[in-house]
Amino acid sequence: MGPLSKNIKLSYKEYLELKEKSDNILEYIDGIVYMSPSPSTKHQRISSKLHAKLYNFLEGKSCEVLHAPFDILLKNNYIEGEKLVIPDLSIICDKSGFEDNKYVGVPSLIIEILSPSNQSHDLVTKLNFIAN
Repeated sequence: MGPLSKNIKLSYKEYLELKEKSDNILEYIDGIVYMSPSPSTKHQRISSKLHAKLYNFLEGKSCEVLHAPFDILLKNNYIEGEKLVIPDLSIICDKSGFEDNKYVGVPSLIIEILSPSNQSHDLVTKLNFIAN
């Protein structure tokens, strides 16, 4: 996963307009748009198995698991700027952040399945602002 353009920053509104016209999975972090490559077969198998197990475990409980592509607009008192990410899996217990097409807030758990094509983005770019 890499930036769509190295020298151009977009406003969040411009990002939303771009995303509406695109079939690609696009994330937005502080003005930079990142495009995800299509996941590999191995990645999809791992994601499917994890989703099934988590879904069964959480059935009847107050939390739920959602799988990509589902937009998460990360917001709380500690996160600065606009950060819209699309984790592989998200467990959400606080239902107050759900909107029609995204979740606004911080999920209870975010799961990223590392692939050679997205490893640095997930381990450096995304983890740095989630861990702070």
